[in-house]
Amino acid sequence: MAVDLQNELSVYNADKIDFTEDNSWIVSAQSPLQRALIETHPEKEPLYVEGPFLAYIREQTVDYFILKADPTADLRERKDAYDKFMNSDDDLFNWDIFSQKKSPYSLLVPPSVHEQDDGTIVGMGITETGTKESLKAWIKHLQDYNHKLSRIPVVFKITDPEVRMKAFEEATSRGSQ
Repeated sequence: MAVDLQNELSVYNADKIDFTEDNSWIVSAQSPLQRALIETHPEKEPLYVEGPFLAYIREQTVDYFILKADPTADLRERKDAYDKFMNSDDDLFNWDIFSQKKSPYSLLVPPSVHEQDDGTIVGMGITETGTKESLKAWIKHLQDYNHKLSRIPVVFKITDPEVRMKAFEEATSRGSQ
């Protein structure tokens, strides 16, 4: 469900969450690194629930959602420095391991797999119904493991599946012409 090998999955029924009467199942995926990213996220800046996005699991389609933070200036700087380092041939043949000269990249922290150009993904979930009620139950479940999340505003940026299907049909009809 996610590319982080330390990802932890939890499967539960939404009705186990106190405030909801939704009786659907929820699958949540989050790694320890994603929990740490939430702990460093500023409380005044919102996180966004985005989706649904379509995925196939054993010939079945499921809609998944992500909990995401906006990209930060620090992330952009780290990505730019990392890209510059990875694409640089400056020190390719200049290996002087006995000198005291330090590389400007020696303390470079590469972005994690969760830190993308368009934001940082701090959680992923699949709900049976995809309703806002089930997504609220998912966020409430995440708060049990991410206590700071209860103090961070969460904004729902949910797309209507019918609008998404219309856009898909238009794109495929343009592609076949």
